[in-house]
Amino acid sequence: MSWREVLSPALGELEPYQVARPAGCLYLDANESPVAPPLGEALERLARLPLNRYPDAGAWPLREAAARHLGVRPEQIVPGNGSDEVLSILMTAVGRGTGGAPAKVAFPGPTFSMYRIQATALGLDPVEIPTGPRFELDLRDLGQRLRALRPALFFLARPNNPTGTLWPREAVEQAAELGSGLVVVDEAYAPFAGESLLALVEHYENVVVMRTLSKVGLAALRVGFAVASEPLARELEKVRLPYNIDALSMALAVEVLDRWDALVTPIVEEVREARAELAGGLRALGLEPFESHANLLLVRVPDAERVHLALREEGILVRNLHRRGTPLEGCLRITVGTPEQNARLLRALAGILGGTSP
Repeated sequence: MSWREVLSPALGELEPYQVARPAGCLYLDANESPVAPPLGEALERLARLPLNRYPDAGAWPLREAAARHLGVRPEQIVPGNGSDEVLSILMTAVGRGTGGAPAKVAFPGPTFSMYRIQATALGLDPVEIPTGPRFELDLRDLGQRLRALRPALFFLARPNNPTGTLWPREAVEQAAELGSGLVVVDEAYAPFAGESLLALVEHYENVVVMRTLSKVGLAALRVGFAVASEPLARELEKVRLPYNIDALSMALAVEVLDRWDALVTPIVEEVREARAELAGGLRALGLEPFESHANLLLVRVPDAERVHLALREEGILVRNLHRRGTPLEGCLRITVGTPEQNARLLRALAGILGGTSP
């Protein structure tokens, strides 16, 4: 028997997730924060950690800090090595479903690619629910589709990546009340929107809210977590790997969560101001970015492939999402940078598009 015969057939539908990032470029392609929180003293304390010992198996220091920050109980927190591991925990927990057919994983699209990738890898059935021309949700249509699909998992990124859309609270409430599965609100970008649906976890036992530190200046740490009802969190714990949060990341995450207003809030406010300025600069070039509540702007440009490559030649990386015949045709996704970085991008775009830099 060949080793190929023992691999999952689902792997044939996938490609390795690879990101080519040449050194020395302006990185506006991965929705990272342009700056990191000032953690000088906390970084010095890392030298005193006993690196010969495993970290806390249950990541309880992180759970307790996240609970203090969010006003929930530590037993409601399920820690993950970034949001990606939280996705794996959720999908592993629902399994392949019953009755022989793979469990369905539904999500409005276009959205975060890992919902589809991880569902496919785990043998689940990913189903994208279409949105309107400006990525809006038709709540009546959504309800009808969810009743027909009865998904084991329904993911709703709020705000959404790559569009920046803030889908309505009613979409989550409607899905939760149908009661056919878990409703997961991915709030990776919620700090930039200024609102959260975390309170729904207390109202609906099947609602889960995901959070991450990756978008607020700590992408290198790979720290995320789910917030769920205590009964659901206990079940999710059964498939979480022990020691999944390393001691260095956990120590820094606790510091940031406990000092959020001092360390993170200023970064979020700066990004929100820069987002508005960047959107105005794009409009001055004759472009029309979609309304965004995240740290990104989606914009449709003439000849997206050419513009993307021309920016790359200028040492500026943005995400090319153009796919002919799809809702993202002609679209580039731009991470909001510092005012200086955004100005550099706008100057480059002005030259590429033949306009005048604002």
